[in-house]
This record gives sequence, C-alpha cells and structure tokens, in this order.
Amino acid sequence: MSTLLDQRFETLFPDIPPQLGDFDRFDRLALMGPSNQAEEADPQKFFPQTWQEVNLAFNLKLRAAKLGQTAENYLDEVHTHQSKPEVQTMHPEAAVQVVTARMAGFAFSAWHDETMLSHLEEEVITDARGLDPASTLTLWQRLYTHDSLRGLRLLLRDLHVRQVARDAAFDDLRRPDPLGGVLRPTLSGEQRISDAYTVDGLPMVVAEEMKTTFSGYLASDAPYFVTRARQNRSHSKVFWNDRLVEAERNPFAQPIARPALVRLGLSPDYTPEAIAERELP
Repeated sequence: MSTLLDQRFETLFPDIPPQLGDFDRFDRLALMGPSNQAEEADPQKFFPQTWQEVNLAFNLKLRAAKLGQTAENYLDEVHTHQSKPEVQTMHPEAAVQVVTARMAGFAFSAWHDETMLSHLEEEVITDARGLDPASTLTLWQRLYTHDSLRGLRLLLRDLHVRQVARDAAFDDLRRPDPLGGVLRPTLSGEQRISDAYTVDGLPMVVAEEMKTTFSGYLASDAPYFVTRARQNRSHSKVFWNDRLVEAERNPFAQPIARPALVRLGLSPDYTPEAIAERELP
C-alpha cells in the first residue's frame, strides 16, 4: 500500500489513480532513477532528493506516461479535488498554488545543487589531473576543504539516496533520513530543500558520515561520482522546469509559476515585458 508521508500534503494531491498501480515510496524512488550505468545519461531518469519530491515527481511522471496528462491537467485535478466539501482542506485556488510552489521549489533546489556540484566537479577533475595514477590518496584526504564542503555534502546525499533506492533497509539505518528534507523559504525569496546536508553549519552526524564515506573513495575516482551526482540534479532541474512551463498554463498557478520561470531564466517568453504584451486585449 502507498505510504502517506505527510497527511495534509497528501490530501492536497490526488494520488496515483488506482488503475495505474499501487507503489510504496521505495518503489517510487527506485523507478524514478537509473537502474544501471547506461541509464545515467537518460534525461528522463533521476533520483529525487526528498520523499515529498519522490511522491510528486513520480505522480506526474506516471500520469504523463499512462494518461497523457501534463502538469496543467494535474493542477486542474487538484482544483477539482479540493472543491469537494468532504475533501477540502484549503481553498481550491490556494491548493493549486501550493502544489505549483512545490514544483518551483524543487526546480530552484536542483538548479542550486547543480551549481554547487559543478564547482566541485571542476575541482575534482583538476585535482585528478595532478594525481599519480597509482595514488591511494582518498577523496577525504584530497578535498576536505572549506570551498568544497557544500558540494561534498550534496555528493554524500546523492550516495545515500542511491543506497536507499537499492536497499530500503538502508533508510532505517540512517539518521537523519537521507530523503527527510522539506522545502523552506530562503533569504533570496525562493523555496529550496532544507535538510542536514544543506543547513548552515555542519551537523556532527553529517561530518562523521562524510569522513567515513569519503575515506572509502579514491581521489582518482572522484570525477565519476561527482559528475554522476551533478548530472542527476541537472536531469531533475530539466524535469521541474518543464513541469513549471506546463503549470503556467493554469490560470490559478500563474501567480506562482510566472515569477519562478522569470527567475529561472527559462525563456524570453516569460520576461515581464513578454507576459504583459501577451495579456494586452
């Protein structure tokens, strides 16, 4: 049976229609991501970074594949769902905007993470060029610096999420939960994923995990793992960007989707001038 991760969140969302199957959260995570190295380059495959992202991404992806639905269609369904007196937990238009804001938050998170991991990728590739091929120096010994710390934390989360996708029992062993993050507002205005891997300061449990994990990776192997993590977030960014473009067609979603599209710089069609011109009578 499907796991209800956040009761109020689930009531906002029409979940996967029963005729499409029944998937628990581990099924959803595993099916979202690449199952082998060949699939890593597939832009349709990526591992979401929180359970909330898993649920929404899988829901949208399955509906698109099986029902031909877009994010616009799904938001119409959210509105209809919240219009039912026996279901309603907030105004239907507000529910549409909450869901749209989640899409935008996941897009901003992926964009930010991709940027951080790109910086780390440049660092590890440069570092690898100067290594003796026979070097046994570990990633921890070579790259534990202030400049690389944020990227290394994101790399650690990527490795943990992939482990959960392979072995559900791993999720019970990790504290904090690798996919336990939530979207929170940032000082710059957008929402982004907040968890032990991204908060200011370095939680002791994460510091210990970093030392243990990265002491087991050779510095010469780092480019592969960092590029894989960066690519995963790039695929996620493209997925959520596309969903926001679809969502913008829903009039109730536009107050959230349009500013997000402008900030993400997706298309000149979404500049304030272009939008104003399009709305002229």
